[in-house]
Amino acid sequence: MGHRPNPYYVLEEKKLTMHKSTLQVTMGDGALEQLKNYTGGKIVIILDTYLMTTPMFQRLTTEILAGKDFKVICDVKAEPSYEAIDPFIPVIREYGPRYILAIGGGSTMDTAKALWAFYECPELTWDTILTDLPDFPGKATLITVPTTSGTGAEATGAAVYKKYDGTKALLINQKIRPKEAFLDFSLLDSLPPKVIVNSGVDALAHVVGALSTQNCNQLDHMLCTQTAIQILKALPKSYKGEKDARALMHVCAYLAGDEIENAGGGLEHKLDMFAKAYHIPHGEVIGIFLPYTMLYLIEQNHYLDIAEQMGMPGETAYEKQRNLIDYIWKLYDELGMPKTLKETGIPEEEFFANLPQYIEMVKEIGHIYWIAGFKGDDSLEGLYRMSYYGLKEE
Repeated sequence: MGHRPNPYYVLEEKKLTMHKSTLQVTMGDGALEQLKNYTGGKIVIILDTYLMTTPMFQRLTTEILAGKDFKVICDVKAEPSYEAIDPFIPVIREYGPRYILAIGGGSTMDTAKALWAFYECPELTWDTILTDLPDFPGKATLITVPTTSGTGAEATGAAVYKKYDGTKALLINQKIRPKEAFLDFSLLDSLPPKVIVNSGVDALAHVVGALSTQNCNQLDHMLCTQTAIQILKALPKSYKGEKDARALMHVCAYLAGDEIENAGGGLEHKLDMFAKAYHIPHGEVIGIFLPYTMLYLIEQNHYLDIAEQMGMPGETAYEKQRNLIDYIWKLYDELGMPKTLKETGIPEEEFFANLPQYIEMVKEIGHIYWIAGFKGDDSLEGLYRMSYYGLKEE
């Protein structure tokens, strides 16, 4: 296991960290209405395909943006890939927007980030965007409007794409971080229960996982701990349809994304390289991994503050954190969330035949080496096995 430089440090030798400022955020019921005040240039809209059939889209285009020069250039049908984004690069360059408005989930946000970069810097290619992203001249402002409460992509300078060969490309760069976000609680009323669950556990994993990163500083620790507690309390209420809980989850998801931007993702977010091949929702697979990675790192006491503030019983730090993990699994039962990879229907023989390849992909990206308490490459197979089968009887 070699050393991989951790980009979340300002100065790794001295463990010097920085907390980046949050975006300008407008939140509340009807926050989207504030777009009426945006003048001075063309507006490009990038959104989920489904949203084009909703009353929200009708209101946006006929009332909120009435009289403005706007154009829908891209409706995102699935996860962003090089092939899916390529046709819209010349479109956004020709239209020349002042604002890029991304409305939807993580795939929409990631698509908008790529189109923003290619618009700002026409010399970029898919190869150079991942390795040498220049400063943007400031042609446009990226504004994000999340319609789910989980990915946190509205707050981050990170995006994931599928390359031409089907492999995963991860872009982490402050330059693609949005400038503004609108958290409009009225957009959450019709969220399907499965979306609430998958996005909610994804947000939980963001903040719980971020506690385990080497560079998680005191400020990150406080924000992650308090956000995790709010999610654990609000998610079951949001699932049952409580409006105030859904609004709180929307804010928590944004804060969780902000912490991914500042502290990085946890071990659970490093292990999902295989999931796209089986078409498992990102939040579901990340949620499955979360309790097992917490067990794997439990001796580090990353989660002790959450456990104590949640009132978990126990005489020792281990017992309190272990009870927190059991609490999360009980929450999964309440939400109808699978607790093992096997429950998702992944074929056992196929999964373990390909496991060496999955592990090599994880090692190649290298983010596992930024986790405080990572036990080495040889420990990964056991972690995958435990996540597939579940725990043996204790």
